[in-house]
Amino acid sequence: MVTHEVAAHRYAVFTHRNKLNTLGSTYDHIYKSWLPTSEHERDFAAPYLEFYGERFAVDKADSELEIWLPIK
Repeated sequence: MVTHEVAAHRYAVFTHRNKLNTLGSTYDHIYKSWLPTSEHERDFAAPYLEFYGERFAVDKADSELEIWLPIK
C-alpha cells in the first residue's frame, strides 16, 4: 500500500454495490449513460480514485466500493 495526498478537486462519487466481478457494469453506466447525459465532463488533469473501505468484500453481493470521477 502507498499513501498519496490528493489536492482538493470536484468529483462525482458513485457507489458500486455488488460482487467485484460486476464492477464493469457500473463503469458502463457511468461512462455510457451518466456522463454523456450529465452537464459534466471528465477532468483528466485530476486523479481518478477508487475507495475500498470497511463495506468492501470481494465475493459478497452486499459489498460496496466508491468510484470518484474527477469532473469539470
